[in-house]
Amino acid sequence: MKQKLLHKILYSPIAGCILLLLLPFSSLAQDYNWKWAFKGGAHKGGYGVRYRDEQIHDIKVGTDNNYYFLATIAGKLEANLNNVPLSVYNHSPTVGGGSNDILLFSTTCEGEIRWSQVIGGGMHDYSFNLVLDQQNNVYIAANVRNDYITADGSPVHFSPTDSIPYPDPYLNPQNQDGYKTSYLAKYNGEGELIKKVALQGPVNYDTFFSHVYNLTLTENNQLHFIVGLKQGTHLDGHVTIEPYEGLYHINYLAQYDVDLNYIHSVKLPIAPENDFPNIGSYLKFIHDKTNHQYLISSVRGGAVGDVKDLNYGGKDFVERTFILAIDDQTGAEKWRREFRSPPEPQYPYPSANSIFNMVLDEDSNIYIAGRLSSRETESVQILDPTNPSIPPFSYTPGVNGSIPMIAKLNSQGTVQWMQATTALNEDAGAPGPTEAKGIAINGNEVALATQATNEFWGNFEIKRTFGHRSDPILVRFDKQTGQVLAVNEIPGSEGSNHSLTAVAADQDGNYIVGGFFLGNLFWNNDLGIAPIITTGEADFFVAKLEANPCGSGNLSTEKFNKPTFSVYPNPTKGIVYIDTQELLNQYFVYDLAGKQVLYGNFTSDNKFNLETLQKGIYLVKITTTNGKYETVKIVKK
Repeated sequence: MKQKLLHKILYSPIAGCILLLLLPFSSLAQDYNWKWAFKGGAHKGGYGVRYRDEQIHDIKVGTDNNYYFLATIAGKLEANLNNVPLSVYNHSPTVGGGSNDILLFSTTCEGEIRWSQVIGGGMHDYSFNLVLDQQNNVYIAANVRNDYITADGSPVHFSPTDSIPYPDPYLNPQNQDGYKTSYLAKYNGEGELIKKVALQGPVNYDTFFSHVYNLTLTENNQLHFIVGLKQGTHLDGHVTIEPYEGLYHINYLAQYDVDLNYIHSVKLPIAPENDFPNIGSYLKFIHDKTNHQYLISSVRGGAVGDVKDLNYGGKDFVERTFILAIDDQTGAEKWRREFRSPPEPQYPYPSANSIFNMVLDEDSNIYIAGRLSSRETESVQILDPTNPSIPPFSYTPGVNGSIPMIAKLNSQGTVQWMQATTALNEDAGAPGPTEAKGIAINGNEVALATQATNEFWGNFEIKRTFGHRSDPILVRFDKQTGQVLAVNEIPGSEGSNHSLTAVAADQDGNYIVGGFFLGNLFWNNDLGIAPIITTGEADFFVAKLEANPCGSGNLSTEKFNKPTFSVYPNPTKGIVYIDTQELLNQYFVYDLAGKQVLYGNFTSDNKFNLETLQKGIYLVKITTTNGKYETVKIVKK
């Protein structure tokens, strides 16, 4: 029998703090409930088919168990984060309908906003992922535009005190710094700009276009990424592109250190007048160190419509969406997979299968999220069109149309399992296009951030009134088998589409999600969460799905029994000293309910002060500069 997920979300209390002390994290109850949520955005978040103008693109969890978010904020009026006004650099709707800025922000695990940073200017500016190092420095690759002076916008800013001057159009065709469009930027864990570097050398009005895609941070603390460049000398003087090399971007695989200094680059073997997509969010790029390969997933052109020619290493891509594995030293192709389903008879281009995200687990298995375009009786295939000797993987969806999907492949591209919307229920109308974007690995689970209305995932039914459009859902799967374990819904208003677009798992085994909505979410809930409501057009939102209190993932008794340092005095009236050979980084103090009550950075004297705290027992997580940590119990007298 199909299990029904109720529109109403139930709440169960969290286990007491005594149980937290006695049980390791792995044995804590996994009864997930929505804990908190808030929204942000400005007045131009989109409507109709433009819901996605404001959304959460990426979420990362730091070694401090704080959360770091990357979003797009559109327009100028009413810009806010959880109803706190933001200063943005966009222009207003009086000029072309407004524009987009990049928004970085961080919260504690309890949803308290720590800081925010707006990046961009008066034109459209984008970044689609962030990476963190062990010290919780934040790195992004940003695509910005500064070539047009808008009526009430601003030049491109990377912080309130760091901006790029507008170029002077009367000096064309001279090279000017204001025309540069691709940057790396580094912020510390408190949101302060440390450094930015332009990836282009001298450019002018005719040569300034470029694209920088996703960053990946390797285990040896290097930033790797793909960047598309045109005529000129770029990458700190190490790459020169001649005028005769064509009008399209020349793509390089580049490596920089965490101080944003150039290390190395390789030109990718993409045929002349071929290119990766202009839509940067459609290309994902990760490093598989174990197998010495990079993985690239992308969509040729848009998610629908015509496609762009793409030839890599002398071999054409045939279908719309693909995964490409290349050697991490030379850039040579190792293997490829493409998605194929019969195209609609009335359209001359490949079907609208699309991959929108890709992650690796600790065993180098690959998880992809996106959408399938299918008819119920016909299979979707994952294959290598250039190598018929590789058997294709076939999957027959239970639903006709455009539906969310997730799949697992091994490191050699062999599909292990695939899941998608299983069936529609009796209240479903004509299925609209839906998709999945966010993926997170959480122990033995993998979670998919997506949207749904009247339909089934496995044996779980999402039930709404007839005509209700999509609501955000998080679908959780067994990582090994692909079995659907649970579906966690967020109830939303009728008449508008709402969706999750990003998800991460924190150190306590909880999920943090983000997405977009138009109307309201969490209406009439009994969780104590204030409903969030858009102000006109769509906004982005973030929420936490919690099974374990903040800090409980660091309270394992195994940690208590294996200290690598001595702590004294304990008990203490205030000052606590750490005797260790390690280089200490930060400390985080939790009460017995798992609430963080204090944190700070170590100086050379390796001490911290509990004077401001009440008497009692506290749990102190101490981190080192190489990412190690231990948790100790300290008694405050």
